[in-house]
Amino acid sequence: MFVSWYDLFIGDCILKSSISNRLYVYLMGGDFYDDPIVYHSYWLFDKYTKKIFDKLQLPQINLKRRPHNWGKTLNEYRCRRDYKRHIIDDYYKKLETIGRIDYLVTGAENYGEVDLIKKLYPSFRGKYVYGSFDQNFDLAKDVAPVGFFLGNRSLRILLGNSADPTNNHIDACIFLQKAITIDKKVICPLSYGSPAYSDFFQQWAQKHLQEQFSPITNYMGRKDYIDFLNKMDIVVMYHNRQQALGNIITSLVLGKPVFLKTINPVYAMLKNMGIPNLFDVSQIKDLNLLEVCRAAQNNRESCISIVHQYFSEQARLKDLSSLICNM
Repeated sequence: MFVSWYDLFIGDCILKSSISNRLYVYLMGGDFYDDPIVYHSYWLFDKYTKKIFDKLQLPQINLKRRPHNWGKTLNEYRCRRDYKRHIIDDYYKKLETIGRIDYLVTGAENYGEVDLIKKLYPSFRGKYVYGSFDQNFDLAKDVAPVGFFLGNRSLRILLGNSADPTNNHIDACIFLQKAITIDKKVICPLSYGSPAYSDFFQQWAQKHLQEQFSPITNYMGRKDYIDFLNKMDIVVMYHNRQQALGNIITSLVLGKPVFLKTINPVYAMLKNMGIPNLFDVSQIKDLNLLEVCRAAQNNRESCISIVHQYFSEQARLKDLSSLICNM
C-alpha cells in the first residue's frame, strides 16, 4: 500500500484498520512535521517567527485585566494548558502511527532526513528506499535562461515558497537586510498557506522593506511559475526542515544559485549528489553575488546532468520499477 500524505488522521485510520499490507509512505515533508506542528515549533521556527506563530496558534492569556476579571484570565490559562496537553497526546498518537510504516520513500542521498525522522520519532523502524516526485526537471531543463544579473538593477531574491510560517520570512528578511547591502527586491510567493500569517507578514514587510518587498499572492500554472522562477537572480529558502524541493530543484536546473540553511536536510542531500550552485545561506554576506550568479549560469549544464540522474522521468520510473519489483 502506497500513501503520499501520512498525516495523523490517515495514519490513525490505517493503524486502526484491518489492513495488513506493507506500508510505503512517500515523504512529503509537512505530514511528518506540521502534524502536530505545535509540538515541533521549538526547532521549526526561528526567534521572530516563533513569537508570531505562538500568537496566531496558541490560546492567548490576557494578564492586564483588572482584579474583578481575573476569572477570565484563569480560564484562558486553563484553555492554553489543555491545548498543550492535547498537542502532546497528538504527538504520542503520531508516534504510534509512524511505527506502522514499513518503508519510507524519499529521494536518493536523503540520509539526513531519515536520521531526523528517527530522532523525532523513535518508533520509526521502516526501511529507507528511493523514490521521488516530479520536481519540474523535465520542463525546466529546456527553458532558455533569462534575467542575468549584471549589477545594473536590483538583485531579485526569491524568498520562500508559501505563506507557511516554516519559511521563517521575518527572520530571513532581517538577516538579508544586514547581509546583502546592494539594492535588492525580496519576492515572496504567498499564494497558499496560512492567511493569518500571510497578512501579518505582509504588513510587517511593507513597513520594514517598503519598495524592496514584492508579494506574489496569485496562483500560476506550472509553466508560468517556471518562467517566473527563471526571472529570479538568487533563491533563498530559510526553512529548518525539508520544504520547497520543487522550487529548489527547478531553480538549480534554471542555473540559479540556491541558498539554504545547513540544518535543512535538503542541503546535505544536494551536497551528497554533488550539485553545484548550492550555498550555505549564513555565508551570503561574504560572497560577491555578481560572480555567484555568473558562475551559476556557467554551471547550469553540469547541474542539469546531475539532477537528471535523480529527478528526471527516467530516474523516477526506474525507482518506481525497483519498488514494485521488490514488493
